[in-house]
Parts: sequence; structure tokens; C-alpha cells
Amino acid sequence: MHDVLFNTQSQWSSLIDPTDFFVTLADSIGLNVEQFKTDLTSNDVADVVNTSYNRATSMKLPGTPSFFLDSESIQNPGSYAAFKVLIQSKIDEQ
Repeated sequence: MHDVLFNTQSQWSSLIDPTDFFVTLADSIGLNVEQFKTDLTSNDVADVVNTSYNRATSMKLPGTPSFFLDSESIQNPGSYAAFKVLIQSKIDEQ
């Protein structure tokens, strides 16, 4: 579902209430739609999301995804090869 939401973000991000769109997506990938609807409005699920959001905010994370290398925040290098170069560079410094 994560991938489908990410890949269709331009289609649902401006909707006032994207619930029906999300349910259609869930159905299209074979999720249990009734369970999805329950989870979508669940206070327990909302609490997990809010706790994660508050932790990220308290850590001053700039957004998602956030990357750290040797405890330092880094910009997304954008590719596996670029990550590899950064990591190797850190290894070589030691």
C-alpha cells in the first residue's frame, strides 16, 4: 500500500477527502477492504502515527525520508552508488 500511495500521490493529494480513493487502491492490490477501513479510522492506529510524528518532530527530523551517516544528518544522495561512495568515504576516514 505504501508504494501505491506514493506512486499515486499526485492523484489524491489535492482531494478534500481521499478516503474513497484509498479504499479503491486497497482493493486494487488485494487488501482486506473492511480491515483497511477499520484501520483507517482506528484511534489505536492514529495514536501510533501521532507518536511517531511527535518523536520525529522532537528529533528535529527534516522530513521523510531522513538519512544519517555516523550520527550526522545527510541529504538524500539519490542513488545506491552515491550512498556507497558516502559510506566508503566514512570508512576510509577511520
